[in-house]
Amino acid sequence: MSSTTSASDAARAAGPIRLRLIGPLELLDPAAERRPVIPRGRAALLLALLGVRRNRVVSLGEVVDTLWPQDPPPAAEQVVASLVSRLRRLTGPCLERVGSGYRLDTTAWQVDLDEAARLTSVAERHLGAGETALADVAVRRALDLLTTGQPLEEFPAEEWTEELLRTVDRQLRRTREAAWLAAARLGDHRRCADVACAAIAVDPYDEPAWRALMAAEYGQGSAGAALRTFDRLRRRLRADLGTDPDPRTAALHEAMLRGGETMCLLTRPPVRTRKGMTVPPGRLVGRDAELRRLHGAWRAALAGRPAAVVVRGASGMGKTALLTALSRHVENHGAVALTTAHPAPGHEPEAPALVRAVRAHCLTAPPEEVRAAAAGLERPLRGLLPELDVLLQGGCHASGSGAAPQGDDAAVEAVAAFVLRIAARRPVLLALDDAQHTDGESLAALRRVAGAAGPRHRVLVLLTVGAEHGAQDLVPVLGGHAEQLCLEPLPATDVRELARRRGLSSSAEHVHRLTGGRPGLVTETLRAAAGGADLTGRERLPVAPVEAALALVDRAGHHTAAFLRYAALVGPRFRLGDVLEISGADERDAAVHVETALRAGLLAAEGDELVFGAPLVHAALRTAVPAPVRAVLERSRRSRGCASCGAPADRLAG
Repeated sequence: MSSTTSASDAARAAGPIRLRLIGPLELLDPAAERRPVIPRGRAALLLALLGVRRNRVVSLGEVVDTLWPQDPPPAAEQVVASLVSRLRRLTGPCLERVGSGYRLDTTAWQVDLDEAARLTSVAERHLGAGETALADVAVRRALDLLTTGQPLEEFPAEEWTEELLRTVDRQLRRTREAAWLAAARLGDHRRCADVACAAIAVDPYDEPAWRALMAAEYGQGSAGAALRTFDRLRRRLRADLGTDPDPRTAALHEAMLRGGETMCLLTRPPVRTRKGMTVPPGRLVGRDAELRRLHGAWRAALAGRPAAVVVRGASGMGKTALLTALSRHVENHGAVALTTAHPAPGHEPEAPALVRAVRAHCLTAPPEEVRAAAAGLERPLRGLLPELDVLLQGGCHASGSGAAPQGDDAAVEAVAAFVLRIAARRPVLLALDDAQHTDGESLAALRRVAGAAGPRHRVLVLLTVGAEHGAQDLVPVLGGHAEQLCLEPLPATDVRELARRRGLSSSAEHVHRLTGGRPGLVTETLRAAAGGADLTGRERLPVAPVEAALALVDRAGHHTAAFLRYAALVGPRFRLGDVLEISGADERDAAVHVETALRAGLLAAEGDELVFGAPLVHAALRTAVPAPVRAVLERSRRSRGCASCGAPADRLAG
């Protein structure tokens, strides 16, 4: 396996910039070749201040008072401007001057505290919908983010850091409450007790946490321990505050004495959704049914049943959109999405696909997660992840050095083991787009992951493959039990819905007929129409849909694309012999091109004739032939007439 990855590949796999305020201050950019290094001293202090007050304007006076609490220099304003200039090398235009102050715009970033709040809200909604396993995934990730260390631990306590501490404390209380409720509903009473004890250690008067501890002990079959815990709480409250436990705690105590149900008294009611309604996974018009099937496979993986799905469809059928929608859902719920795609032609990757996905994750994952997953694998992984030494700072390192040779089975084994360790800690979606082009090393590692995954590994493997390539070749890689999902063109009803959303209902039928229902062509055509483009001209269709159609044809291969350009000159409907006359192609080669085009959905067979699958594809191919060449070939055809039906060739072209 190769040791590095290109910048373009990294950028393609990269997610948003991540800012960590809990633990040491960190700024992580998945698209960067190395972890950004924050300048020390007052530059780091300024970034921390702006991070705490993110998306708000911090006045120049407050900046100066924070950087120089005692005696600011006469040129303080110029020094601040210089510090901002240095920080912009890391933040880009997100650090902006507003009036006389500064603002750090993190709306497109991922800030650990904000991410924890969002994940907690997701967990609460899942709890309200009765989807406890999904709630547990989200809230575990939220707790990981909130408990990696003390907020801005390298900075002294000041008024502005106290604001962050109070925010973290409020969020941690809310997150722990969701965590112990999820654990209790799943019957994981030990974890419920651990979370409750952590809350009590911070605030010994936190009655919801005491109730969770009592319920956990009661759930473990130790009613005596639960009753003793209630007595401890009552004595503490009376001695320190001169009060008794609140009515909910007293009711829980009484329920335990009676041997009754305690779950309803464990915590305040969670966020509710309408009766019988689950948290919606999001919509993808035209692919809702397929997306629901993928969500079903993901839920199976969360339940400890590792799953594998191969999504098959012609180019432009929405395979990548489906994969992206599932990846976004997975990441939004606190799980890990290891996704990668085959790069565009002419941009061959320097690293295997799975290595690129693992590297992008490592550059933004919690350091302790990387250390735990890499323990004992440092030597082979160093050959794949040159920055591993930096990522493992503070962790144990294996003795010895040197990279594993390319293609070494030890490297394949190491990547597979690394992914499985992550899956044992957090659920993992392992997705490869255009898997038919995936390198052999990644497929070998994928085979190891699929073969070794067990109930403790919550992992879903998702592969997309073009219709012109056989999915059966990939099924053995997944152990022979992969579910297959085939994508077909969108029906007219879905195209009408997409057109309605853009205010183009009157154009829906024409767009469906023009594109043949291929999602990629539908999207580009509607976008052009929304911009005022005329869709009725045969020779002057909008540029963007034409380019999208030609891109689909090019994916079938250079020689097949050339053959189809000749076919387009004959007309939207043709016989193979007509194309052979003007192209001079060998019959065997032509048959191969036709078979490829049929599998890709570019052509369809009707009796002994062939017809283009979408008028837009036919029109785009005609425009791709230079006008002088087109004129010569069409004159030649007109002089011969159409051998297949005796009609002039130009009538067929119309």
